[in-house]
Amino acid sequence: MTPKQFDKVARQLFADVLSAYGFSCEESRFCTFYRQHSDEVFHFVLPDLGICGTWFDVKVFPASPLLDPLFKEQFPDDVGVPTDSFSYLSERGIGLDQEKFNCKTEDNLRRRFESSVRPALEERAIPYLDQFRSIDDIVPVLRNPMFRGIGLHCIGKMEEAIPLLQQQRERLSLSDSDAPAISARLRFIEELLEGH
Repeated sequence: MTPKQFDKVARQLFADVLSAYGFSCEESRFCTFYRQHSDEVFHFVLPDLGICGTWFDVKVFPASPLLDPLFKEQFPDDVGVPTDSFSYLSERGIGLDQEKFNCKTEDNLRRRFESSVRPALEERAIPYLDQFRSIDDIVPVLRNPMFRGIGLHCIGKMEEAIPLLQQQRERLSLSDSDAPAISARLRFIEELLEGH
């Protein structure tokens, strides 16, 4: 399937399930589904087409504007995945298991969605996301070191936060700091580190 075909069918299939739980993909250029739990917590379900267009996976994760100064600009399609590779939907739950669902044709996609994806969304993804109601709930599952350092700082765990933020400041300062995304994150981290 082409990305355009996939997005069109996936939008319809996923909306059939997710809209009942408060999700939308209105602001997405693709088929990124999101719901806002509060000012500080958003939930995402992201069907993602594989390189050859023959399979897709589904990323399920909480995110927060408190974790990233670029959240609003990148919402919803380019928001970083703060749980990193611990975000894949499988029949067993959400985690490292990247289950690849067949979508070689539209029929394959529809069949695989009904047999595997729909039940996994209802039985695994929704209960998983429902547990994230505040930044305190998200911090324990943060895997990305930058988001983890910022999250720990948000909840006042400075002993753990400061070394992570210092590492991220060093890493980002070695990158192309002319890139707007890098310089914005670097400034944000420097502000957090001021006075420490």
